[in-house]
Amino acid sequence: MKKILQILVSLFLLASTNSCSVNKYPVKYSIYKGDKEINFPKNKIEIALLNDTTGIFKNYLSSDTVFVQKFNYEISDSAFLLITSLDNLNQDIISLNNNDTIIVYKRKMLYFYDGETKYLLYFRKKAF
Repeated sequence: MKKILQILVSLFLLASTNSCSVNKYPVKYSIYKGDKEINFPKNKIEIALLNDTTGIFKNYLSSDTVFVQKFNYEISDSAFLLITSLDNLNQDIISLNNNDTIIVYKRKMLYFYDGETKYLLYFRKKAF
């Protein structure tokens, strides 16, 4: 009986430490060339989802200049991120706009940028 109790306590402790160490957020996505026939920007672009409602969009314009845009979003149908509000806008570079939609599919995200030059941006989930 004592052996069974020790096993149950150790399983309980193992399960509780495992559930505490798993973090769902932050999740980072980085741009990659998804299709050879579609325009691909020269800048490095990243999206980080900080929690269930907020995220950060980064466009590395050069080695010393980074455009950072904080945004709020809602999840719709578990496959779409709807951008609800932004802290700043910039129409001259690739950035997010209010009411944009980002498609989430498996470990990837797709974002259609409709600016002066149109891009279909592919984002891949980063491991770290």
